[in-house]
Amino acid sequence: MTVALRLFVSSMAFGLVIGTAYWFCSHDATGTVLLCLMAAGLGFAAGFMQFAEREAALPGDEKNALPGDGAGAEIGVFTVRSAWPPWLAATIAAFLIGLLISPIIAIAAACAIVAVCWQLVRESR
Repeated sequence: MTVALRLFVSSMAFGLVIGTAYWFCSHDATGTVLLCLMAAGLGFAAGFMQFAEREAALPGDEKNALPGDGAGAEIGVFTVRSAWPPWLAATIAAFLIGLLISPIIAIAAACAIVAVCWQLVRESR
């Protein structure tokens, strides 16, 4: 198990334990849901690392790794001049606000999220 995977799994377990204890101590649904959502997000990241990034050779996962071992390694392709990531953040914010205010806004924002994600994928190719 890689270092990052152990970190995600232990943080997920922490969120579940604290969420359960929080529920029994306070009976507050909001905090419990947020702690469990944190655990779910970390579980998703751990599952992605386990299944999709199985063959990733990260220098930090080796037994005798030194801080400079990964220097200069390409870790990904990033578009720094794209307008789509801020638009994605704006549409997600509109979707969340729409969930609170109006289902019509939420549906329109969900359609916009799909369109923005499509543009991100198109741009990355």
